[in-house]
Amino acid sequence: MRTSSELIRDNILNPTQDADQQLQEAIRSGDQAAVDQAIEINREVYEHQYGKDNLGQWKDHVKWSISESGLAQDDAKVATANSELDEFINTDYLQDPMSEPPIPPSGGGAESHWNTTPTKVDLFPDGTVSPNDVNQHGLGNCYFDATIAGMAAQNPEAVKGMITQTGTGDPPTYNVKMFDPSGKPIEVAVNGRTLYDKNGKTTNNADEQGMPTWATILEKAYAKYNQIYGVVSTTNDKGYGGTAAGGWPRDVMKAFTGKTASAGAPDPAAAAQATSDKRPIVAYTWEKTTTTSDGKTIFGGHAYTVISADPEKQTVTVRNPWGISDPNGDPNGYVTMSYEDYKRIFANQDTQDKETPPVSSQTEQNKESSLVNFETATERLKKLNLDTSNSKTNSNNSINMDGFFAGLDRLKKAQ
Repeated sequence: MRTSSELIRDNILNPTQDADQQLQEAIRSGDQAAVDQAIEINREVYEHQYGKDNLGQWKDHVKWSISESGLAQDDAKVATANSELDEFINTDYLQDPMSEPPIPPSGGGAESHWNTTPTKVDLFPDGTVSPNDVNQHGLGNCYFDATIAGMAAQNPEAVKGMITQTGTGDPPTYNVKMFDPSGKPIEVAVNGRTLYDKNGKTTNNADEQGMPTWATILEKAYAKYNQIYGVVSTTNDKGYGGTAAGGWPRDVMKAFTGKTASAGAPDPAAAAQATSDKRPIVAYTWEKTTTTSDGKTIFGGHAYTVISADPEKQTVTVRNPWGISDPNGDPNGYVTMSYEDYKRIFANQDTQDKETPPVSSQTEQNKESSLVNFETATERLKKLNLDTSNSKTNSNNSINMDGFFAGLDRLKKAQ
């Protein structure tokens, strides 16, 4: 098989044509290794001829080239070639630190753009990681920020070990250790450029001074990860747009630790055990904003990091991922409440499991956990004889919320 240099040398005017023919020959041969090599060579030749910033156009071109291999479109060799192409593109995108995740669409949150000034990242402000480094700004991803703050609270050294700086230029570059949805270890490469709104304020999470940190890098890595794997299912948008439209803490935990997490009703005793085991836990509230028994504001439809639970004092300490913007007086967003307040105010909690089940059993577990938030609340409604007849799930195990939150509001009033 001729290399990209040889193809470019032998056909100065249109080396891509020869690269296409070489790829088609590899497909017809059925040699998977040859197909992989031919795809990589085709990419190099296309980049030489048309420039680097053309990944989408090149993908369309190669799919056309595969279709022109002379084989039927349902031929297994064609299916294998398309699968190898997708794998190559995914890997190429995730491992290129200069490939950016799509910016959130305007109108769905803060209008954002990439910063154009020299990039400064204070990766580990105090030499390690802390929940206080996580302060949510313009992106609607409280579930994400609360989760990585929980990871930092329970196992800071593990979080620190996820990030390796690979370049010190402008922007600096980093590799982030993650796990694909099947549990396979991968690395996602990102750079330190961050998002700002039209007023020049940071959109990404940042530390107390607004400086990008390890948390900002993880946030960007998750946006790239979502662009490929689409773990956020509440929207058709991917990249930052998908992650900023809501999601589940358990998906974030699995992506960064490889360990599964389970959803369940708010349980202070389980929270105490989890934090004692150094397992991250995130609780999310009912839809309406409320207050603790001592007057602290807890925001509705929002995720909070569970920092600790004290069985002796019967208290739970949570942290608002808004951090410095939390209005309750603590400079980093911490609130301590009674066990009873915790059970009343929060709808559910996601807790990292002690043991991750075999991959073969995770699909069924994921189906169950996608329903548990709905089912737990529904059972609590039924116990109070409140109507849940309009609440149902569709064939994809997602929730049709017609009438559901109305029932939750009635549950709140009855508690």
